Amino acid sequence: MLRLKKILYLLIFIPCFVNGQGADLSKMSWEDLVHKVDDYQAKRLYAESFPYALQMMYLAKERYDKKESVYGLILTKTARASEAIGDWKLTQEIRVELVDVAATIYGKQSLTYASTLVQLAQVEMKLGHYEKTEKLCWEVKNIKIKNPLNQRYYAIQFFNRSIDQVRDPEKRKATYRIYLDVKIILVNSLITLASTYKAIGDTKAYDLTNETALKETSITVQYVLNSSGGVISDKIITDMYNLFSIFEDFENYQKGEALYLSTMDLTRGSDLYQPLAYNLASIYVTIGEYTGAKLIYTKLLQNAEQVHGVQSLPFSDALADLAVFYMLIEDSSEAAKLYLKAKGIVQRLEGRDSERYKKLNKELKNVYKATQQRDE
Repeated sequence: MLRLKKILYLLIFIPCFVNGQGADLSKMSWEDLVHKVDDYQAKRLYAESFPYALQMMYLAKERYDKKESVYGLILTKTARASEAIGDWKLTQEIRVELVDVAATIYGKQSLTYASTLVQLAQVEMKLGHYEKTEKLCWEVKNIKIKNPLNQRYYAIQFFNRSIDQVRDPEKRKATYRIYLDVKIILVNSLITLASTYKAIGDTKAYDLTNETALKETSITVQYVLNSSGGVISDKIITDMYNLFSIFEDFENYQKGEALYLSTMDLTRGSDLYQPLAYNLASIYVTIGEYTGAKLIYTKLLQNAEQVHGVQSLPFSDALADLAVFYMLIEDSSEAAKLYLKAKGIVQRLEGRDSERYKKLNKELKNVYKATQQRDE
């Protein structure tokens, strides 16, 4: 259902918006363009940001030197928007330029350069350029990164071993950020490489590379949990979300499911549990595995009750999420009960004038309307 909405948006809204608002975009100030792009992308509304990001990129080419990091940041935002609307040719052009920018500013032995190569490889794969994709992925794995503990350089595929060998836990802790970033780049390159092997029908190479990616991901998750001390930042949540969503894009649901479930057990009670659970539920919905989706939404409701109590906004939000699921499977009676309960909690805590209450009230009316139409 969500994918259908996105397709309709890309086919209808974006072209109309660009054609209808092109003149207005050209009159927008630089500050307004930047604000518009940042506002949309902060909400992960990358497709909606596209016309603004494109205009921002054109202006940036005149406004900034290509050796400035801000120029690279603008290209990155435009590439995300371009990917969201499925314009892979434009995305390829931007990603190629980003590789050059990263090499110029940070050098070819940097995480930024390695990351831009992985992103380019993913685009080349989407375009069906499999030989080029494979070459880029191998290049990424062999890029040498400096270990700050001994000032030596190690290839990305072996880098983490050089840190694991350090016995002092405090020294290892000091390298947390670079350890995680290298690992994420490695897993991204492995998944992209595996996807390429799958596309060309090399089953043996696909299975081997995919298993390696899953193993490296499991190691990374365990490392994050051991290092966090129970405090998981928004950055780590984003990293894990991006890492795990690769398996969703990869449509390797069975192995991705096992990875999600094992990690969710490890992260129960932490800030990482909820986003992972919601992402797994969305995968279940996508593939029509509604029993699994219902189980996850129910677990989220139980988790909200245990952590926040039944008279809390998080519990109300979990009720509403479960109600959305019931509407998806056309059980409007159960959805109405959940919305009513959620609305009652919000009314007591925030009052009838709150945005949350108004939204729930609107959703409940939609449920009643859908029920009436079905009965007719």
